[in-house]
Amino acid sequence: MPTEAVDLRGHIIDSLLLPRVLDAILADDAEFEIEEVRIGHRREEPSFARIRIHTEAQPAMDALLADLQAQGADLVNQGNVAVLPAPQEGVFPEGFYSTTNLRTSIRWRGAWLPVDHLEMDCGIRLDPASGSARCLPMHRVRRGDALVVGFEGVRVTPPERPPTGELFEFMGSSVSSEKPKRRLAAEIAQWLVGGLFAGNGLATHDLEAALHGTSLGVPLAGGRPHGSGHQNHLRTINTVRSCGGIRQAVAQGLVTRGIMHACVVTGTPFILAGSIRDDGPLPEVITDAVEAMDAVRALVPQVDTVLVIGSMLHAIAVGNVLPAAVRLVVVDINPAALTKIMDRGSFQTLGIVSDADLFLHQLVGALTLSGAQEG
Repeated sequence: MPTEAVDLRGHIIDSLLLPRVLDAILADDAEFEIEEVRIGHRREEPSFARIRIHTEAQPAMDALLADLQAQGADLVNQGNVAVLPAPQEGVFPEGFYSTTNLRTSIRWRGAWLPVDHLEMDCGIRLDPASGSARCLPMHRVRRGDALVVGFEGVRVTPPERPPTGELFEFMGSSVSSEKPKRRLAAEIAQWLVGGLFAGNGLATHDLEAALHGTSLGVPLAGGRPHGSGHQNHLRTINTVRSCGGIRQAVAQGLVTRGIMHACVVTGTPFILAGSIRDDGPLPEVITDAVEAMDAVRALVPQVDTVLVIGSMLHAIAVGNVLPAAVRLVVVDINPAALTKIMDRGSFQTLGIVSDADLFLHQLVGALTLSGAQEG
């Protein structure tokens, strides 16, 4: 009967790590013994537990350990990681280690190495010469790359509990419309950094509003729609394409307001990812989905907070490439959209159930107040 022991460290009680691990063991029809447990006496003190696990067969043990490790359990007395060369470009070796977005280290030559550029659903490439390791998406694999296989020598650290009173005490709680949105908006306003990730649609409707005062032909200032107003978005795209792009349209004085204008004049980076349904598209739109996500990955090291409003597909895409240390705030009127994002493994998500227009007004008000106070 295979037997292994795992250690749990940190805030294993209030983070629910201990009950999650025990539930996973029982769900796999395995048995456990809690050999040692030490509970912190104060809020800031970590706890510790050692659990010995018994399964009927080794394959069941391997599968269970992989699951527990992804949640933050450590194998006792771990050895060095095993690596195998990638058999061909864009292909991981059999048995490759699949990453989470939690802080991860690997044991190599007796020392623990941090894994850089963390994101979920990737492999870990080891550079033996430099003694460094990093997450690697499958499409970036090159033949002969040394990739970690198995789970021996891999350590995953669950997120620490935030200080008392910090907004992300809400993190991981059930999605609810009862959360204090005005307070949330005020605190989020203190975190925001410059950067925009969107699609052809947001940029097109924003530019249409700037050029024609409409959105899909509907006047934003009120009044009756014109019969041909639905063509305005196409005329907008055509105008911007004739200029050479969004930046050129701003430089030529054609676009004088709106989101895209603000990005250009403030030097805020923006990434526009295309889809199969896009009209035009606008010149800056990256039509290759893999290339678009690589552009997002290039921005990730510069950000500590991501705010997603009313776009579940963009939220999931961005959440998949974020390390757990980066806050992900998702605003959507549909609670199911927020739950889906959290269930995919974006542990750091704060879900706010709210109408996008209402939340944006609260956020702008908080930003305006913050700017006035600093001034």
